[in-house]
This record gives sequence, structure tokens and C-alpha cells, in this order.
Amino acid sequence: MIANHKKTSLAPKSIRQCALIGMLIFLLSSVGFCVGKEFASYNLNINNGLPSNHVYSTITDRFGYLWIATDKGIVCYNGYNLKVFDLSCGLSNMDTWRLIEDKSDRIWLCNISDAVGYIRNGQYHEAYLKDTQLYFYPRYILPYGKGIAFLSNKKRDDLFESLCIAQSDTVHTYTINQFPGGRCTINENGELVVIARDTIWQLSLGTFLTNYHFKKLCPLNPDFLKPSGGYLLTMSGYLFYYDIKGGGLNVLNITTKKYSVLKFDSNGQNDKIILVYTINSTLYVVGEKNIYILNNALKLVNTIAIETLTNVKLTNGNNATYMQTNDLWGTLVASYSGLFINYVGNHKFKKVASLNLDNYVHKGHAGDGTDYWWNNQNSTLMALKDTTVVYKKKIRLPEIRKIVPYNNVQSIILAHSNLYYINNATGAISGFCNNNFKLYFVADAVVKDSSDYYLLTDQVFCLSHIRVRNGDISEKRFNNDKYNFRYTNITYDSLRGHLWMYFAKKILISTTNKDILISKEMLSTLGIKNIENITIDNKYGNIFIKDIDKLYLFDPGNMSFRTLFSNYNLANARIRIDDGSLVIAGSFGVLFSRIVGVGQLSKPMLYNNTKHLLYNYIEDLQLTGGNLLLKTDNGLYHALIPTDSCFSDSATPASVKYKFIVAYNDSVHNINSQDTVRLDQRHLKLAFDIINPTGTGRLQFQYSLPDEDGNWYELNGNELLLPTLQSGYYYNLSIKARDNAWQSNVMKVHLYVIPKWWQTVSGKRIIFITAGLVFILLLLLVIVVTRNIVNRKNILKYERIQLELKSVYAQINPHFIFNTLNLALLFIEKRKMEEAYRHVSKFSKLLRAYMKSARNKFISIKEEVINLEQYIELQQARFENRFEYRIDIDNKIDILLTKIPSLLLQPFVENAINHGLLYKEDIGHLTITFQKDEQKNKIICKIEDDGIGREEAAIIKEQEAIPRQSYGNELVTDLISMFNRYEKINIQLSYIDKQYPETGTIVIITITYE
Repeated sequence: MIANHKKTSLAPKSIRQCALIGMLIFLLSSVGFCVGKEFASYNLNINNGLPSNHVYSTITDRFGYLWIATDKGIVCYNGYNLKVFDLSCGLSNMDTWRLIEDKSDRIWLCNISDAVGYIRNGQYHEAYLKDTQLYFYPRYILPYGKGIAFLSNKKRDDLFESLCIAQSDTVHTYTINQFPGGRCTINENGELVVIARDTIWQLSLGTFLTNYHFKKLCPLNPDFLKPSGGYLLTMSGYLFYYDIKGGGLNVLNITTKKYSVLKFDSNGQNDKIILVYTINSTLYVVGEKNIYILNNALKLVNTIAIETLTNVKLTNGNNATYMQTNDLWGTLVASYSGLFINYVGNHKFKKVASLNLDNYVHKGHAGDGTDYWWNNQNSTLMALKDTTVVYKKKIRLPEIRKIVPYNNVQSIILAHSNLYYINNATGAISGFCNNNFKLYFVADAVVKDSSDYYLLTDQVFCLSHIRVRNGDISEKRFNNDKYNFRYTNITYDSLRGHLWMYFAKKILISTTNKDILISKEMLSTLGIKNIENITIDNKYGNIFIKDIDKLYLFDPGNMSFRTLFSNYNLANARIRIDDGSLVIAGSFGVLFSRIVGVGQLSKPMLYNNTKHLLYNYIEDLQLTGGNLLLKTDNGLYHALIPTDSCFSDSATPASVKYKFIVAYNDSVHNINSQDTVRLDQRHLKLAFDIINPTGTGRLQFQYSLPDEDGNWYELNGNELLLPTLQSGYYYNLSIKARDNAWQSNVMKVHLYVIPKWWQTVSGKRIIFITAGLVFILLLLLVIVVTRNIVNRKNILKYERIQLELKSVYAQINPHFIFNTLNLALLFIEKRKMEEAYRHVSKFSKLLRAYMKSARNKFISIKEEVINLEQYIELQQARFENRFEYRIDIDNKIDILLTKIPSLLLQPFVENAINHGLLYKEDIGHLTITFQKDEQKNKIICKIEDDGIGREEAAIIKEQEAIPRQSYGNELVTDLISMFNRYEKINIQLSYIDKQYPETGTIVIITITYE
């Protein structure tokens, strides 16, 4: 195809032959209306929302929106609404010839202006310019990094071009001053290509920003840039140069250095080049008549006649300017006559101009394939077979309500006041029977066989069963409560032998055994609002119930309903069954589905009426012999019903391509079912949109929150406010969209309201832990402060206790000293100096022990026993050995480690001697024992004497002339009280008076250690 230095045509003889063969196939296929061709493209122009018919180009962004560049602004299109960006939105120049999307979802505008801007989230933004003096005339724009790169001149005649790189919101410019007057372009690899000094140079844009050095590629062929003033571009190692004034496409292979010229022919004539551009390593050449598509090896892969895409003959000055193919939008052709959108292939409908059915209504069909149309204005009946008129004649009947099949020869006319036979071939009308049978107000009828009929009338007692036998008619009228309704339609289930009568709100099924009434309330629970039609498939017994805008498949066995074709708005649609095919005709087009079993239908096929290009609504429908005839507001259309082979498993089923969009918090996202949308608490608002290239009419949304009441609600617009959602929880949202011809699947998404950090589980834990730590610190602070206060008080209390104990000891010790000195004086008076010496010596030892005890609150049992022995021996000397003593210690007691309060026992021993043993006539006995209770951590001290006892001692004390004051008892009571209050012990004191014949007293002192 490419020859060095040779001009080559891309329309060889083989291509022309293929075109002729294709034309013949097309002409043959048009015969019989099998693939009759109506226009397949939708023209978007100033009549339906575009600001101008001059469309430069289009792009489809990653969300699916279609962006259209015109000379009067930018347009964003979702299939329903056009949003125009013009001077009122901030654009400095509306004349924009190209758009490009970067990796940050920004749509950059390519126009001549003193500013560079982009559109994002529905708003125009102007980028910051480093060089405020630059006036942009952008060329060769392409994505670069997270922004774009392009070339521009400050002025058209400027010798130096500038490389412009927009990153973030800042545009950096770099003047290419190495090659004055050089021609520059940017290739798809992000490399700067310069043609200057008869040489081709190349430089990576990344190195241009730092240290750069142009790489020399190859010398330039002198014919490549002829004629001057053309346009330069590059793709896959090729350089292209063309001039819209004429000529071919100059091609230079940079690797092989070979030069060639490509010329494009249309029907043997040179097709003038309008535009050349590249998309994803594919070269598009737009001519005046055709669009040529070449791969990266410059092989012609497709030639598309522009007229087949636009259905408009584009003349000079009114050319196509751009073509884009997209999986969602189909093939788009920009032109000076607007934008042409080719959603699907050729329509299957053929306009029937030779037949006029104005004022005619379809009344039924005959068994031989004849269809009847009735004109009530002029009482004319027309019989059709396919689109051929069999006869057309006036009939003297005031009204024909319906014509039902009887046999291959005759049909039955349901007139206002009677029944008649009509000959299918001639239209001759005869009476129903020989007698003068009349039945007024006939509304509908079914013929079970040639002699058995059921009729519905407009009367209250509306059902009549008629039997014909040898020309005689018998009639049975049903007038019980079940039939006391004005049923408007009747149909017969021949497979089960059931008779169905119905009107908008009720169904009565009459069987051989019983009648089944489906009430208004039952229908309402099933979602059926208003019955329009019930159609029965008498091969498999499938029952189809048409509601206002839905179609249900009813299973009478288990009384269940299933919705069919929920993606289509079936309002005002007509339902028919023909030769095993279910046919649904509506404003969206015609759906076909083969009935293949009980409750089983094939994947549907759709004859599209995209955007109501053919008609807005269907007035009537005729199905006979595999042919479809539509009477519409735009005339008659004919199509062939698909054959069984069209419904194979490999066939592409009817479907609508669309995308669900959700916008929140200044961001836009595509969503699919079961996606999770995370919401900021400050922006509990969602905005929904649908991108549906075939969208028709007004787009509406419905939503449901199953976590709340689960009901469906209509959105007023497209915004959903959710102020009641709580943070940190997941919610289920169901949403669906519909327009005048279509309804989406239910989109189920999860909503999650992002909590603030303190509302998260970890945040709550941090708060809890922090609060706990603060509480603990405060508690510790309180404890420390309280402990300091308590310690200070305890120190004061301890010092007070010490003073009190010392005060007690100070009282106890003088008492002992007083009694002991009395005895020493007694010895001296009696001249017993040796005894006095021994006594004073023992006394000095005991005094030293008392002084030591006065310094300590506690004393070991061993030390206490030594002190007691010394004290008792002093008293024995005083009382001239009038008593004996014994001290017993439990072996379980460690006499060195076990401690008891100091001076606790001495006062009780003193009392036992002075008040018990002193007055006894014979020798007395004193016993001191120490016992240990290990389980209760107790030391039990017993002081037992066999003296006169406390009672006798009290009597003697009263008889004394000068009563003696006992300091010991009071002092020891104070001592025990202070120990119990301030020390971790508990001292209990008890007295046991011995009973006759025994005498004396037992003092028990129990010391419990805490």
C-alpha cells in the first residue's frame, strides 16, 4: 500500500467489487421488507439542545459521559440532558476544536485563548500561567504525566514555538529556540519531534525540563513538507503531513527513511482529505465522502461511507469533521450538521407508504391469516393479509366491537346489538342463526368450538353461555354474585379448559369444578395496579398479564407471579402471541421472545426505536403469518418476526447499555451493585445520574432504604438527602432509574458514614484509655495528696500516742518505784542491811528494765518474763515469802520473736499479790501462763492466784481507815485503750472469780494480732 516516492490509491479493484456485491445483497435483502432500512443514527443539533451545528470532535470520559466540542461552547451529554459550558461558565473562548482527558479526570479545552482551562466535576477551572504574556494557540495536545502537554505559538507568525506542560493547575512554558522556523509535533510516546535544517530531531519531554540534547533521527525528504501550510502529525514511527486544500497524505517512515504518498479514492474520484488524526495507534482519515481507518502498519482496515452514518448528504462546506467509536455510544460522527450518534445497526422496520390506516382500528383476525380493520366514521371494514388489501367495503352496522375466528371460511362479528358471520374471502355478512336471536351490548367473546360460545355483555349479568345445535340457539345466563360485575374481557385457556373473565381490578377464573376469584386486594399485594390485557399461550398454558407498565407471567398452579422484561417501560405497550412468539410492542420498539416451555422464554430480541426515531407511540398492532405491522403516530411500519434460529443461545439478547453514576462531596464515581459508598458526615447528600445513550424522555429515580421502612420513594430530581444516617454504621440503599421507554436494574449499594476519629472503635478506645489514664492520674494525685495529709495527721497522732504512752509509763514506773522503796525502807528499819542491799540491787535491775520498756511500746515475751520474775521476787521479799509463783510458756511460742505491749502484765501481777495473796493466812500460789492460738493468731496470757478473791479484797479495802488509791487498774485500762486504738492489735481483758471451795482470781489477757 505504501510505495517509496509513489502515489498509491487505497481503492483497488477488489474493494470496488466487494462494494458492488454488498450493494446487491442490500438490494435483495430489502425486497420483502426482511431488513428494510430506516435511518439508524440520531442527529444531535441545535433543534434538540446543541448550541451550534458546527461540531469539531467528541471524547468519552472514563465515567462514560460524552463531551462535544463546538464553535459555541462545550457540551456534556448523558443521553438525556445536555450541559453547555460557554462564556457564562468562565470560558474565555467558546470556539473549542478538541478536548482531552488527563489521569486526574480533567477535561482540558483546546482553543485559541490567553488562558488554559479544564472542566472537572461540572465546573470550569482556569490554570495558573507562569508566563502571563503567552497567547495560546494549542496544537498536538496529549496527556502527559498527570496533566497534558501541547505546542503553541505566541503569535501565528512567531518563529519560535513553545512547549507547554500543565501539571496540577500550573502551566509551564519552554521556548524551543534552537530551531527558528522549525516544524514541531509531539508523538504518542511523549517525545518532541522537530523538523528543521532538512533534518528530523527528537527529544524526550522529560529531559527537556532539565539538561537536554536533541537526538538526530534522519534526514528529511525535500518533498515531504510540500505543499507548505499543511498539518503535521506522527504515529508508530511514521510522520504524516497533509493539506486540506487537496493532495494526498505524505508519509515518512522514520526507521526506513522511506517516503510515500497515500491517496484515497471514492468511486474512482479523489476523496479530498478534511482531517487526519490518531486514536490508540489507529489512523483516521476523514474525506469528503468516506472515513478511512488504517492500522499502525498503515493497512486499510475499513472504509465507511459518511452518508451511511449520517443519513444526510454532506456537501462541500458541510463536511464530516471527526469520527469516534465507543462501546457505550456506538459510532459518533461530528460534522457541520451536528453530531450523528449511531447506537445500533440498521433498523428492522420498513416504512409502509402505500397503505393508509388513518381512522382505522384493528378489530381482530381470521383463521386464514386475514386481519380486520374497522373505520367507525364511515362504517368501512378493510381486510388485510400482511400489507395487502384483500377487500375494503362499507358495512351497514353501527359499530363493530370485535371479530373473533370461527373457522377458515368465516369469522364472527361482535356488533353492538347482535352477532354476525363474515366470509373471510368476500366480506359477505350473514345472520348468526336462522331464528331471530338477539343479544345486546356484546363486549367480548370466545369460541370454544363451532357450537360453543361464551359472551360478555355490558349488562350487570354479563356472562352468557351459548350453544348452537342444528341452527337452534340455547342461552344460559350466569347471574350469581360471582358474575355480578361488568367484566370487560374474556379469554379461554384451552389447555386447562379454564375461562378467564377480567376487568381492571378483578379476575374470575371459571373451571369445571370451581370458580377462583382474584380480588382487587390480592392483585394489589402482587403489585398489579390495573389489568390491561390477559393473553394465554394455549400450547404450554403460560398466562401473561399486562399491567399499566409491567408484564407478569402467571402460574395458576401455585398462584405465583413473575415480572418479565423489567428493563423496559411497558406503559401503553401492546402484547400479542403469534406462532409461539411473545411480541411486546411499545414506544421503545418491539421485543420478541420465543415461548419454549411452561414458564420458560428465550432471551428476548429487540427491534429498537432508539430515542423515538421512528415513532413516539403505537396506536395499533397486527401480527399474522410471521409479519408485523405497526400503526404509529408516524404512519405504518412493517417488519418480519424473527425466526427460531434468531433465538439461539449464541444470539445477542436485547439489552440496554448504561452506566450508573453517583456524585458526592465534589467527586464523581461509577457504581456497580454491591459497591460501598463512603460518606463524609458533613456531606450526607448523594446525586445520581445515568449515562444511557438510548435514553428517551425524562429521567427519574426511585430509592429504598430497607434498613428503614423499605418502601420505594420518588426522588424529586436526582439528589438524595440522608440526614438521619449515623456515623460508623453500614446502610443498604436500593436505587433504580427509568425514563419513558426503559427502566434500569435495581442497584444495591452499601452506604457507610465515615466517623470522626473520636467516633471510631479505636478512637473510642483511645478516649477511654486516655480518660482512664487521666482518672488514674487524678486518683493517684488525690491519693498522694490524701496520703500526705493522712501521713501528717498520722505523724501527729503517732507523736501524740507516744506522749500518751510515755505518760502512762511515767505513771506506772513511779508506782513500782514507790512500792519497792517502801520495802527497802522496811528492811533498813529492821536492820536487815544485807537483805536491803539485795533488794535494792534487784530493784536497780528492774528499774533499768522499766526504763527500757518506757522507750519501747512492745517487748519480747522473754524480756517480759525476766521483768516479771524480778518484780515477783522483790514482792516475795516484801511479803516474807508468803506465796510461791510459777511461769509456764507454751512450746509453740517463740519467746524471742513474739512481742507483747510493754508493762501490760505487771499491774495484774501486782493486784494478784497485793489484793489476793497478801491477806491469805497460809502460803499462796501465783501462776502465770502464756499460750498460743495459731489459727486465730492470738497470744493468751493467764494470771491466776489462790488468794482471798476480789470480793473479800474489796471488803477489806472499805474497812481500812485510810483507803489506798490503786493506780495500776486505771493505768492499765488507759494502756489497753490506746493500743486498741492506734496499733494493729486487739487486747481483750476478762476476770474469772473462782467458786467455793476454791479461792482466788484468774485474769485472762487475749492479744489478737491483725
